[in-house]
Amino acid sequence: MLTFAKLSKDQMTQTDWSAQAITAMLPSNLSLQPDADKIVFAATLDGQIIALAALDGKLPNLLPTGGMLCGLFVLPEYRRQGVGRMLVGLAAGAVMEMGAYFLRAKSPDTDEAAAFAQKIGFRPEPASNDTLVLLDLTDTKGLRQH
Repeated sequence: MLTFAKLSKDQMTQTDWSAQAITAMLPSNLSLQPDADKIVFAATLDGQIIALAALDGKLPNLLPTGGMLCGLFVLPEYRRQGVGRMLVGLAAGAVMEMGAYFLRAKSPDTDEAAAFAQKIGFRPEPASNDTLVLLDLTDTKGLRQH
């Protein structure tokens, strides 16, 4: 059964990351150790983590105020099934709970990631010299399943 959840600090510590296929997709600068300033959401299927979204738990000093999606990783065989969209939706909900209405991410570095970001509503943030994309959480139709 496919489940989505915010990982607690205990879950982050107790997970055997070496046994998770998703770990091979993660950049070396993304730590999976519990961090007070990081919020991690996971999609799990039959005990295996098939996707992760990491969100900076602090609102950066950028205008407009918004949260920062540090990464979204979905195993290739589970892409185009709504898993990434659901994880971004969970991250967006967490940002709104913090009192912000925008979600930022680094500009996608692959055509597939760029198409996904555009499809769910991320737009280039001109003030960042296009190094960031911005999702307006007051209009989240892109996050809904079609």
